[in-house]
Amino acid sequence: MFGSDLLNYRIRCLYAAIDAVVQTDLSQFKPKFIVSSKGFGIYQDFRGDMSDAQMANAAIGVVNAIAALRDNLTSWARKHNRPVTLVDQKFRNSPALKVVMDLCNLWKHGELTRSWTQRYPRVQDLGRVLRCTAQPGVSAGFALGLGGVRRDFGSNEVVITGTVIDSVGNVMGDLYDFELEAVRHWENLLVQFGLPIK
Repeated sequence: MFGSDLLNYRIRCLYAAIDAVVQTDLSQFKPKFIVSSKGFGIYQDFRGDMSDAQMANAAIGVVNAIAALRDNLTSWARKHNRPVTLVDQKFRNSPALKVVMDLCNLWKHGELTRSWTQRYPRVQDLGRVLRCTAQPGVSAGFALGLGGVRRDFGSNEVVITGTVIDSVGNVMGDLYDFELEAVRHWENLLVQFGLPIK
């Protein structure tokens, strides 16, 4: 694979990495029952059978893949006489790409001695959560029964994500949202280079 085919393939790989941290079949998550002399309850945990280490590994894999594309794009631009400055501009103008790069460097080095965002981000509360989304004026939700999720409507998916916070604990955003936005920015750069998106 060469040229634009390789870059399009890398973008598809990034979306595949993001898709790998998403589960849309809610029937895979069985509820836990709590029974006592005072009554009973249902507890729904979306962790499934994943350990903390497995969830962290999946999240790190997505972040690293997104961050690594910067060097690939720079190299491609040089080889194909495209302005390398476009890669740098896209990166510097994208808060999501800078957050992803900071997180990649944090996981790679164990600490950040400098920060692209100037906020030294980190992820807290990494886990699998249910995200219910819908278009304006449309509902989203699910019905939980003794056998688990019986039916759902709208867009419901379980994602591996966490809260991105800065060095003083201020919330910067959601890891999954930053990942999606960062890939869209790289994809947009291909358009700026005049490459067809496949």
